[in-house]
Amino acid sequence: MPVPPGLDGPAGARPVPDPAGRPRPSGAVRALDAVAGALAAGLTVLGLVLLIAQTLSPSVADATDLGLATGPGWDRVLVTLGAGVLAEVLVQVRGRDTARAGAVRLLLDAVVVVIGVTVLWWGWWS
Repeated sequence: MPVPPGLDGPAGARPVPDPAGRPRPSGAVRALDAVAGALAAGLTVLGLVLLIAQTLSPSVADATDLGLATGPGWDRVLVTLGAGVLAEVLVQVRGRDTARAGAVRLLLDAVVVVIGVTVLWWGWWS
């Protein structure tokens, strides 16, 4: 009887091989995969929201007589959207192939996390 995903043994146990005989990634690798995927998706959505805000804010503010509004700025929009697309590409390159459970998968996840944290810091706190 196959073991359901997530119930593959206690912490520190040897990974249970998948049906093709390759080892499954550890829980830490899967957690890093989840963080990288969430950051990639979040940056992409945030970039699209900023793009909409940048294009609509002058006309919306003018229609409401609230005063001048310029939006978030094209630099913030393009960097956030570009980083989100790059992060999504890296996540797709990483894929779910368990053969990439080694250093390449960890490196791609780490690059996505560093890109995400850097862009969020630059876009919101600098």
